[in-house]
Amino acid sequence: MFPDFQFAAGTIPGRDHALVGKNNQDAVCRLERHGCAALVVSDGCGSVADSEIGAWLGTRWAADALLTQFAAKPQTLDNEELAAELFERVRIELLTRLKSLGATLPTETTRQFLFTLVGALLTPTRTTLFSLGDGVLALNGEVLQLGPFANNQPPYLAYGLQHDAARAPKFTVHRLIDTRDVQTLLLGTDGLAQWRALEARTLPGRNDTVGPLRQFWEDARYFANADAIRRKLALINRTHMNADWDARTLHREGGLLRDDTTLIVARRFTASVPAKEAVQ
Repeated sequence: MFPDFQFAAGTIPGRDHALVGKNNQDAVCRLERHGCAALVVSDGCGSVADSEIGAWLGTRWAADALLTQFAAKPQTLDNEELAAELFERVRIELLTRLKSLGATLPTETTRQFLFTLVGALLTPTRTTLFSLGDGVLALNGEVLQLGPFANNQPPYLAYGLQHDAARAPKFTVHRLIDTRDVQTLLLGTDGLAQWRALEARTLPGRNDTVGPLRQFWEDARYFANADAIRRKLALINRTHMNADWDARTLHREGGLLRDDTTLIVARRFTASVPAKEAVQ
């Protein structure tokens, strides 16, 4: 569908989740249809058991709804008003799906529908970057952090099941540009938010460092191997035990990523990548 682009993704559970036996509550999806591509990452509400179920459904339903709604009413998305109309239709479709599914489940189970969404819609002419909740976006080397929100409580799409639809959280469109101008992009959950503070840190039990975020769109190895991003994240988050035989002690070096961390990245085959990230 997008022969000029390469895609790669990876996800791992955060250190804090692993320590208490929680599952990875993040999810990621890439879906291509009708000459368009939808990329979505999601983070389930950490205080809700099994919220990875909602995150998994959320990424797939959001990607499907984006492509379905765009195909039903193709537009060039030349302005923010047209983009807002598209995302409102997507929001209503997602709430309708969640409401239908929730009607078949116990009331308390619907709390698993609390999840964030960060994504991109690539059409042949225009590309849109959006979110509903916290996370990280990067476009052509420019990094935008979404959140954090007060009391660590991001807006969740599923709040629309509890409140009047007009007052429920809505999608935010962050970037709307010509697809021909897209060289690289990255979407991540809020586990990536601490990356800048970690990039100079040494990996547990190794001599190499975490490295800058731009490695994921600059380094070809992440696109050559479908598991390369997950492996890098796993190295950052592994626990290393170092024995001091003279002192008869063990030193435990824990992982660096506290929260579940997920990203999906895309780049043109001939991408010209900025040498330095701009952070907003």
